[in-house]
Amino acid sequence: MARLPTLSPARDRPAAGALAAAGLLLLLVDALLLLFLPRAVLLLAAAAGLAAAVLLAARLPWAVALPAFGLPLLDPLARLLESEAPIFLAVRLVLLLSAGWFALVRLESPGRAAASLLRDPIFLLALLFWGLLAAGSLWTPSPGYARLKLIQYGATHLPLLVAGFLIARRHEGEPEEAARGRFDALLVAILVFAAAIAAVGLLNVRFRFYEYHQRLGVLGINPIWVARTTAVGLVAAVAAARLGRIGPAAGAIAFVPIAAALLLSGSRGPIAGLFLLAAGWLLLRGGLSPARILRAAFAVAAVAAIALAVMPGPLRDRFLDPFAGDVASYVRLGLLRAIREAAAQTPPLGIGTGGFSWLLRMGDIRAYPHNLFAEIWIENGIPGLLCLIGLLAAVARRAVSAARRTGDRRTLLAFGLFLYALWNAQFSGDVTSNEWIWLFAGIVAGRTR
Repeated sequence: MARLPTLSPARDRPAAGALAAAGLLLLLVDALLLLFLPRAVLLLAAAAGLAAAVLLAARLPWAVALPAFGLPLLDPLARLLESEAPIFLAVRLVLLLSAGWFALVRLESPGRAAASLLRDPIFLLALLFWGLLAAGSLWTPSPGYARLKLIQYGATHLPLLVAGFLIARRHEGEPEEAARGRFDALLVAILVFAAAIAAVGLLNVRFRFYEYHQRLGVLGINPIWVARTTAVGLVAAVAAARLGRIGPAAGAIAFVPIAAALLLSGSRGPIAGLFLLAAGWLLLRGGLSPARILRAAFAVAAVAAIALAVMPGPLRDRFLDPFAGDVASYVRLGLLRAIREAAAQTPPLGIGTGGFSWLLRMGDIRAYPHNLFAEIWIENGIPGLLCLIGLLAAVARRAVSAARRTGDRRTLLAFGLFLYALWNAQFSGDVTSNEWIWLFAGIVAGRTR
């Protein structure tokens, strides 16, 4: 007896136009029905949000960029709801749905992609790191903060790593151009979100609808995170234009407000890291000859001088004299003393995940040393530090090897952004707020698998 043909969702699916038309018709009917129900406005808003989530979930790069870069744009909704939890959960659900949709419907062999991921040392080390965080929560003096770290890592870091892997990897049966297109779409999404955050920030300078003092903070994020997001947005703008995904004019139009918001943040670490990233990129493109090094150094110094010249005076003083009356600098010096004292007394297994807040006698709250290596060494000891270093080394080895072998610009760009995220993690944030390290680690893993 002849065998029945096997149904493959990746091959045997309705035309995209028919699906879109049917979905829009269904949404229209639902909207008309909702108009006749109580609380119609709220129900219509929920339907619109659901429709947006469905459209976003069908585009994995945008679903990745939303929690990683665009989440501050939803801050007005969080304030309206008087809680960040619904927004946090909804955005992560969109990310999970998008990754699941891509794996099950868009891939011809989801099992092979999963097996490839499960064999990847970068993913396995990331899983082990999560396990060590969980182990450290068993003896921590700060169980609430430890739970926050575990939830954030499991709901954000690992999904971003997996989704980055799915975006960057060339899957069975598809051309290399498909993987490149997904990576480039992620760059465009990052650029759009960074430009939107910058635009809101510049409007805030004029209208002050968010609390604004000397340094630009807007949409529920402080100046450091404004600087981080806008800096990566600048990289995305340049890269997308160089890769031909946006026109030079569009790139320039987006570049100006993003750069203005970055300078108004006055945040030293992210801005200095951006110049280091630019210098590294210039050297890698042209080689390490003495003449090339001098040209790169001159170009970076010239741009830095222009940036300082156009920066407002009080912000410029933070760069030229970092310890003159700057409260943040004195706080960091106090943290360095606390780190030095804690590191000298840290037991081999650490004091427990989230325990640094206890060392500061601040109780079970989110308080951290603003340095990723110090945080893991003090809280998770030798095992945690070795696992973190192993993860970082695996990413670096794969990226450098692939760059030497193929010269792939996208792999170099992803690795550069990985290093930029790692740079920022030495000056601000904790494990929960440095998720870009895991996102770009996943992209490097996918492009070099």
